[in-house]
Amino acid sequence: MAGYIALAWHDEFGRHEGEQFATNLRHRHHLVAALETDRLIVLVHRQQQYLAIGKAGVIIGEVFTRDDNAAPVDAISPGIVERAKRTSGASLLTDLWGDYLAFLDQPDQPIALLRDPGGGIACYTSPWGRLRTFFSSAQLAFETGLLAPVVDWIGVSQHLAHGTFHTSRTCLSEVREVLPGTHCRVAEGGLTHDTAWNPWRFADPKAQIRDRGVAVELMRAELLRTARALSHADGPTLLELSGGLDSSLVGLSLHHAGRSVECLTLVTLDPGADERRYAQLLADAIGAPLHAAALLPPEDDPTLPGRSLSARPAGHILSRIADELFEHYGRALDVKGYFGGGGGDYVLCYLGTSAPAADALRAHGPGRTFRQAVVDLAALYRCTIWKAGRLALVKAWRGVHPSPASPSRFLSRAAIATEPDLHPWFPPPDGAWPGKVEQIIAIAAGYENLDARGRAVHAPTRQPLTAQPMIELCLTIPSWMSIAGGRNRAVARDAFGHDLPKEILNRRTKGDFSGFNADVFGRNRALLLKTLEGGELDGHGLLDLDAIRSYLAPDRPMMEAGFAEILKLASAEHWVRALGDAGQPHQLREDAPSAVASLR
Repeated sequence: MAGYIALAWHDEFGRHEGEQFATNLRHRHHLVAALETDRLIVLVHRQQQYLAIGKAGVIIGEVFTRDDNAAPVDAISPGIVERAKRTSGASLLTDLWGDYLAFLDQPDQPIALLRDPGGGIACYTSPWGRLRTFFSSAQLAFETGLLAPVVDWIGVSQHLAHGTFHTSRTCLSEVREVLPGTHCRVAEGGLTHDTAWNPWRFADPKAQIRDRGVAVELMRAELLRTARALSHADGPTLLELSGGLDSSLVGLSLHHAGRSVECLTLVTLDPGADERRYAQLLADAIGAPLHAAALLPPEDDPTLPGRSLSARPAGHILSRIADELFEHYGRALDVKGYFGGGGGDYVLCYLGTSAPAADALRAHGPGRTFRQAVVDLAALYRCTIWKAGRLALVKAWRGVHPSPASPSRFLSRAAIATEPDLHPWFPPPDGAWPGKVEQIIAIAAGYENLDARGRAVHAPTRQPLTAQPMIELCLTIPSWMSIAGGRNRAVARDAFGHDLPKEILNRRTKGDFSGFNADVFGRNRALLLKTLEGGELDGHGLLDLDAIRSYLAPDRPMMEAGFAEILKLASAEHWVRALGDAGQPHQLREDAPSAVASLR
């Protein structure tokens, strides 16, 4: 497995603690030193990639050049090293890109850390005696004795009530996440941080691309370049293929890069979620085998945690089961990397509101560009031009003010009243266009899905659409260009219009998993109530049990939003209980292989 632990200190007492603990990590947990200085030790698993930044630092992960070739970097050039030293690592954001975390330790300067904007390498930090520690996962920290499994109940309350705001606060006591794009400094006075990568630089009205044809050409070139770079060393890859636009774009990009691709699509017993027809069209277009796996409701409690514990309660049941299936197939097919179209909706600017037309009005006034955007908006959402225009006018006037989603109806008043931490990207700068505000809100919320991808224990998981170059490019494309012709993600569609099968190119629908959710709900209604009644969340006053009992009553039909909220609460309950055994390594769920059924 890949992973790391870094130990930093500022005095002789801290040095003694750090060196003693590092010796234990080497001998008992088989970690090796990627960097050792007078104030810093960075230890990594033997499978973890890393590169030296001269003698001053180390990059954990994989990086690529920022030129047209996007070549993998085997050694950091002297010029990049010198710029990194002068800027405490911040220059890496413009010199390189990839999935990485960088540490630098220079005389007479604070120890510096930089996490890449795509968030491909996780990073959490916590004090430990006289040390400041950084680590790749809570599970690794538990197993090595670096971290005590203590719940931060305010963090849990915020996570349940305001989970769409992904902030540095975790649900573990004294553990913070170093957010993607953050630059940290460790000194005697403690840990400081700033936003080194700022999305508003690219979303600025002055930075927007003016010519739609140019935007289309840049979109195609960037995605092809990014997918080629990320897949360069993986060998055979397994593509998570839904038959939708985003995963199809990634599949086409891998095909153009000449990569060997196997495709896997997930199918439930409900015909509404059967995407095989669309997935087969794309697989045929790129000449790749298509495998179909049955997504079956689990036999045991669907909200139990997987093999490892993250710093926050686990996500949706679908993600966990999908991870098990993809890992099962990945091992059977001996693939060296997993690819998917994750993040495509928000990076490619699929907003679902009137913001694109509002942006056009803000940028060009009530002229031709705005009128065309209103026509496109009306066609996209199948409403009247008058309604589309009115909504756009209102949004252009009022703007967009970031706020968390409505809290769950199943939480107590005390939990709902918890104030959420703010993400450092907000509030937006004056003059920001509504569409760009919504796009950046979605990007920030999307980082929540980076935690604990189970299949990554077998091989790297790559999401080309959320790589730094793609995010930066898409933020410079005006939102109204992405609804041209009444189509969502229209710039991306046109960039690959000659390659995409027509049925996928013109597709407006997505797979519907409500039938699968209803099946899980029906099987587990009583179990979910038993989990939540008298549990840890209830004991800490976070639940409205009357509302939960009413929703889970035997004769009550499932409502999709409520079901997701109940699952989130039950997952959090099990996560809290599992912390009692956090020092023990979690094994792969025994039922995972039996849940796999081939549908070839």
